[in-house]
Amino acid sequence: MKNKILTIIFLLLIVLLFPAILKCNNIKPHSDRLISSNVSDITDSVEPAAAGDYPPDSYNCSYTISDNESKRFVYIKGFWTSVTVYADDDIIYSGNDKNPNNDMSVCWFSIPAGTGEHTLYIHAVSKKTHYNDEVISEIILADKGDFNEYIFMNNIYAFIFFIFALITGLLCLIGALSMRRRVSQNSYLTFTYLGIFILLAGTWLLLDSKLLLLVTNRTALISLASYTVFMLMPAVLIMYISEMSSGSQRPYYILCGIILTNTVLYLISYILAPVMIPYVLSACHIMIMSAIIYVLYRCIRSAGSYNTYELKSILAGFIFMCLFSLMALISFYISSSSHYSYVYAIGLAIFITCMITASLQRMYNYITDNANVSAYKQLAYIDSLTGLMNKASFTTEHIKPITSPTAYIMFDLNGLKHTNDTYGHKEGDELIAAAAECIRAVFGRIGKCYRFGGDELIVILYGFKARDIDALLNYKLPAVINSCNSNRDIPLDVSYGYAICNDNSVTRHELFKQADERMYAMKKSVEGCSR
Repeated sequence: MKNKILTIIFLLLIVLLFPAILKCNNIKPHSDRLISSNVSDITDSVEPAAAGDYPPDSYNCSYTISDNESKRFVYIKGFWTSVTVYADDDIIYSGNDKNPNNDMSVCWFSIPAGTGEHTLYIHAVSKKTHYNDEVISEIILADKGDFNEYIFMNNIYAFIFFIFALITGLLCLIGALSMRRRVSQNSYLTFTYLGIFILLAGTWLLLDSKLLLLVTNRTALISLASYTVFMLMPAVLIMYISEMSSGSQRPYYILCGIILTNTVLYLISYILAPVMIPYVLSACHIMIMSAIIYVLYRCIRSAGSYNTYELKSILAGFIFMCLFSLMALISFYISSSSHYSYVYAIGLAIFITCMITASLQRMYNYITDNANVSAYKQLAYIDSLTGLMNKASFTTEHIKPITSPTAYIMFDLNGLKHTNDTYGHKEGDELIAAAAECIRAVFGRIGKCYRFGGDELIVILYGFKARDIDALLNYKLPAVINSCNSNRDIPLDVSYGYAICNDNSVTRHELFKQADERMYAMKKSVEGCSR
């Protein structure tokens, strides 16, 4: 039921993305894409200008530029709904920002060449957002051919983090796919959710930077994608933590459902009621901090009972994430033009490293536990002296119904009692081990070999005819035993008997009894044989 609800919310989110993207496409780009710095930041060099016909709270400034100035490309960043730029009395740029997200607006344009000096007048109308009042936060004057270097160097942290996230995220997903059938579903989902979260984190930081301005002018689409990815990140992270957690998963499902619902509300607000977007975004920030606090609470509470290395890694990761997220959120609300994403990037890198460490520790523990289980199984079903399957393993096979031609071959060592009495039980054990090795050499690839008890060994064959078994017992087995005896002081000799049936008219118990009787008949026929 919980998974169905989350699935429905997620599908609704996907459906709402399409009209939101269509709305982005209807928002006219400010200008052509940025192509390329000999860069001057003139933000603090501009002079105040009269507002004229513009609102009193608008941003109005002027800047004088000579005609022989080579830097004739202007980039403006801030929080405005409209911006108009004059060169003396002529409008050289005018743009409106209809993006429903109350986030950063950018525009760029070229100053036309002319004679003499130009005075640029910039008039920008404030967005009046609820978290800042920086109408214009940056004005750059540059050579257009060099501007890409300025953008890239100021956002190189995002590029580095994206490459880091891309590599580690894909490795986690590839690892999850490769181990899907080899490990528990819990371990598989752990690496799947971690890989998705890392990829989302890298994608968000890339979208939140200005790097994509070098290749596209669709700032509205970038903004929509950035907010959507940012809101999905905590939902995937919570599912990852739920797989790592040893307690109840119900609270995690509830948190995930609430966050996905908030993302759906964001898309609805984007399409229908943009005025609600700041409140939805604030709710998302509150939920992120609530989720971090809840996970910290669960980790600290579990630390007393399960003080494991993976728990310590998760706890350390969330402590760092909590601190850096808090600093980034404070920076964001004080001034959205500040480099809050730098802080997020550092926190995310530390957090991801801690989560990968915890996941690898979980995988190591799983592999170690499985190895121990395999060792215990081997002890339970393998005879330690001979390496053959033991009586418990034989019993498991013995109760199965007969569905194909089946043969039981019983073996017993001749003269073992004499060897034990004369040379000691150590020599007797070596004789049993030698017999088992010979039987394995003949029948190990074609049948199942067991040590039933003492010096009694059993082979079960399927799909063989009597003449084939006779050839193995009368020719191949004696040759192997003779080769073994050439290196032994105490010769090995065995008696055997077998019984075979081609259908289910005879039970396994009857086959066992017949083979046992025929083996003892051969044993009695050996002159001077002593058990």
